[in-house]
Amino acid sequence: VVLAAAAALGAATWNRNQDYQSELALWRDTVEKRPGNARAYTALGAVLDRMGEREESIACFKKAIHMEPPTAMAWQNLGAALAEEGKTEQAVEHFQKALEINPSFALSHAYLAGALKSLGRYDQALQHAALAVTLRPNLAAGWLNRGAVLALLGRNKEAARDLARALRIKPDLIEARINLAKVLLTLKEPAVARNHAAAAVSQDPDLPEAHLALGQTLLALGRYGEAEEALAHARELDPDGLKPLLELGQAAQNQGRLQEAMETYRQAMEAHPGHPAPKVKVGMLLLQEGKKEEAIAYLEQAVKACPGYGLAHRNLGAAYMLAGRLEDALAQHKLALKAWPSDAVAMANAGVTLVHLGRWKEAQEYLAKALSLNPDLPKAMAYLNRITGGREEGGAGG
Repeated sequence: VVLAAAAALGAATWNRNQDYQSELALWRDTVEKRPGNARAYTALGAVLDRMGEREESIACFKKAIHMEPPTAMAWQNLGAALAEEGKTEQAVEHFQKALEINPSFALSHAYLAGALKSLGRYDQALQHAALAVTLRPNLAAGWLNRGAVLALLGRNKEAARDLARALRIKPDLIEARINLAKVLLTLKEPAVARNHAAAAVSQDPDLPEAHLALGQTLLALGRYGEAEEALAHARELDPDGLKPLLELGQAAQNQGRLQEAMETYRQAMEAHPGHPAPKVKVGMLLLQEGKKEEAIAYLEQAVKACPGYGLAHRNLGAAYMLAGRLEDALAQHKLALKAWPSDAVAMANAGVTLVHLGRWKEAQEYLAKALSLNPDLPKAMAYLNRITGGREEGGAGG
């Protein structure tokens, strides 16, 4: 919560702490008197979690889930705590258990969507996020996670609507504001995106993701000096983070400082040797410089480092296309779609490749599907018009 003055903040913190202490005393007394009560342990764990006592809160939730009758909230809260610790697979199991007890528990659908998104299981994540907002239309977390998944699937207009709705419900939901800023960038609304990112920085000046989003929006606006300042701040707050480093490289690349960009990307590769993203950046920069074979080598490394990483497969497919290796390109586009079935760009690339292979019927299916996912793909539209027009005239493919 953003408050107007330090004095007000201090008073609010004191009052909140007093509330927590009162709740803590109440629920500690309850579990002492009723040690077999799952709901009491769940409530005690929730208070401890809000106080930052993670280890003790998890212990309470673990006690609660083994009591009779089991409560969906205990499984939900334990799942949320595990997700915060990065134990996403375990968190998924706990959210699923909560939903076995109560299939209409909207909060667990929302949290499960978030966990599945983190694991790259986007279609499942979207299903659960949709259920969350259907069951509870005023649940900000449901709209946040649905919007975040839609953005990853390239359905950016829908994503923007969902993220904006999350903010209307909960204006201080900083994750929704940062995600909305990024989505608005893809929708070519950098000025509005910048406003949301700046608001996120004001809300939490110590959050590296907020400074990162601000830097990205300033890059899009061509305000390179301010962008690099914001990105450098993000890196100071998160010295081991990969994204600030990659964006600093992108800032240099956008300004034509290609050698500096390459050095920054290589630095990112050294710092994160197992991550495919820096390899993709190096590969695409080499491709921009016309060094196709070198680019392909790095993109192949990215695919090898993380099989199933859709962006690496998509870009390797694009590199193969430019090198005239059409069958190899098609195989990579299909692998990208296996990872991200609703990736409109990979779908369009597959369609274009099929056009060049003379397989018009398949091409038409892919191109039409790409445009149904994202109508703002002019190249896909041009190729679709080309092959449908060619057929009407009796022309040949290719």
